[in-house]
Amino acid sequence: MALLHDARDRDGLIWTGWAALMLVDGDQTNSAIAYALNEPSVWAEGLRWSLRDRARGCKTGVELAAEDQRSTGTDEARLVRDAEQRARAAGVDVVRESHVAGALAGAWRDQLTGLGIRVDAMLEAVTRREQEQIGDSRDTTIAADALGGDQVTYLQGINPVEIEATLGLPESSGRVDRKRSLLNADQGILARQEVCAVALVNGNPETPVYMQFGVEDDGTVVGEVNQQGRQLGAKEVIDSQRRFVSRLQNCRPPVVVRWHCVERVDKRVWIACMWGRTRGTAVQTVGGAYPYRSGEDTFYADMDTLVAWRAERPPQTVKMESTASSKIIVEVHPGSLHHPLLTGGQAQEHVIVTVYNQGERPVRLVSAGLKLSNGHTLVQPLPLPWQPQFPFDVTDREPFNLLFELSQLRENLRVASEKAGEPVRIVGAWARDAANRTYEVDTEIRV
Repeated sequence: MALLHDARDRDGLIWTGWAALMLVDGDQTNSAIAYALNEPSVWAEGLRWSLRDRARGCKTGVELAAEDQRSTGTDEARLVRDAEQRARAAGVDVVRESHVAGALAGAWRDQLTGLGIRVDAMLEAVTRREQEQIGDSRDTTIAADALGGDQVTYLQGINPVEIEATLGLPESSGRVDRKRSLLNADQGILARQEVCAVALVNGNPETPVYMQFGVEDDGTVVGEVNQQGRQLGAKEVIDSQRRFVSRLQNCRPPVVVRWHCVERVDKRVWIACMWGRTRGTAVQTVGGAYPYRSGEDTFYADMDTLVAWRAERPPQTVKMESTASSKIIVEVHPGSLHHPLLTGGQAQEHVIVTVYNQGERPVRLVSAGLKLSNGHTLVQPLPLPWQPQFPFDVTDREPFNLLFELSQLRENLRVASEKAGEPVRIVGAWARDAANRTYEVDTEIRV
């Protein structure tokens, strides 16, 4: 999809012939589609060169990305959805090129055939090349189950002073990127912002990363301006933030963003705080790429890199059994809270996750939450000021308590049940320490 973006004409449209040429000119080493299209049995070389001579002279085929749908075509969002549906039907978590090729064939079969491309042969060649590159997909699929709730918890634990201090962090650190403007009404700019954010996340596993908007590359603060330096209105800033967040929520797995505002000499800098990928996983852009940051530069992960990421040590999980001898104990139970300011002196029902430390040394806790029957987890997205904040040192004298207000919890479960098409229940709790160890308990709580 990234290649296709580069083939837009001045009207923002991409036509079949142009798109096919962009794909065939892709990196054959890493792209199964580019490899397949260069196979003579798929697309004869003479037909390719004939298309090169006339493709820019006349627009043939259909549009790929036309916001106003001025002709019968397939818009990019539909292509992405179709590819994702094909991946889910195959029982995998990551959209691969074979799924993208299937989506393209489904949308453009007649047009591709008209260009001289043997569509069925292309699909076979893509699948064959993909298997040569990665082997059995069941063994090499990049995990896409990083917990968004964990990201929120980690981000909420970052001290604002630490966030502001990143204004002095050089881009060569690989953890910071600076942009003059937040404005992203142009889809091309939004896509570049997304690639930059995902590159930071992929390049810094389990580490906070930051995109600073309103700052030049040399660190000069320019504030809320567009790319030409014009002052932005409040609505433009808010809309751009929403587009940025929405775009990252469509990545696989989604990337959570925490916004922080810093004022310097009456100029506002907006910092998008994100959490690096969980080890053993990778974040894929909407366009299907795996960018990563190294120093100031952005690279794209090849299959060897993805396989290496997949082989990274996953978080260690310690199950809490009745006979467990672990020094960290997790419990979950219903309970009531009396708080004069929050409840007016009335008892308020909660589900409470409690983490005990039976050891002699403090354990640094970075996240905790509930386990749900649909395989997801639930954390407090915004812990109240009077609740302990992460990270939290659990000692033998000071346990950690995370409270979920019962009425809100029931609403969360109702929404989750509607999405799942079946009742979603609380089936346990978990906690994770700074050493990346996860402690769990399996206990069903009826609410």
